[in-house]
Amino acid sequence: MNREAIDFFLENFEFLIASRYDDYISGCSLRRNIYHDKFGYLSGDNIEDEWDVFDDKAVHFIIRHKKSQTPIGYFRIVTPVEGKGLPIQHLLENNFDDQRDPSTFSVDTICELSRFSLLTSTLYQKRGFDFLETTAERECFRHARDALWIGMGSVASLLERYHGFALIEPRFARLIKGSHVRFERVGSFQDLYGQRAPYYINYHELITSLPEASLYMMEAIKARIAPKYYQEFLELSSDATFSWRNAFLSKALE
Repeated sequence: MNREAIDFFLENFEFLIASRYDDYISGCSLRRNIYHDKFGYLSGDNIEDEWDVFDDKAVHFIIRHKKSQTPIGYFRIVTPVEGKGLPIQHLLENNFDDQRDPSTFSVDTICELSRFSLLTSTLYQKRGFDFLETTAERECFRHARDALWIGMGSVASLLERYHGFALIEPRFARLIKGSHVRFERVGSFQDLYGQRAPYYINYHELITSLPEASLYMMEAIKARIAPKYYQEFLELSSDATFSWRNAFLSKALE
């Protein structure tokens, strides 16, 4: 990936943090497509079942094709919920290495990276999508995976959450090794929707490991998401009464 390829990707795909109902729904739809429809990980019959109590304390990051507005990538970064901590602490209590237990870090510096969802080239072809109109677009589409990882670092830096945890399955761990993102396993595998283990990533170490082109993309993503983050998301998250779950219900009553 070079700067020319990155610039072309940025011309055709956009990055956003969900602060509107429709954007949040598009992220839920993509992650449901990946986790529920493809792998059967989540339960429930409706899109509303994608919500959990941690969604309201999360930043929802979405990559989408500009022209068609089709989401192609999604993740959420969860900050600790009062009295509950991070989801991974609830699921894997007493299953962390002593030096990498979330409870040993300041609560203001930790986060959880979860529900990574990516429309891959293989899935694009299998599902018969056709929103990529040119060969050049289809070629640059392969950079979506890198954009998702780099977007993770971009959001973490905006949040100033420099210690990240994730619950990762072996297949996903192998996929990550193909990038410059370095997660460290910090606990044993447990049976949670299949075998999964806790992993840790340090933002500052991530920055030092990324090549120049990736750092260039990170700064470009930050420049695109920062204004909306500061203007809209922080205002939304400061509203103690707000809930994406309530937004589902309100929409259903319209």
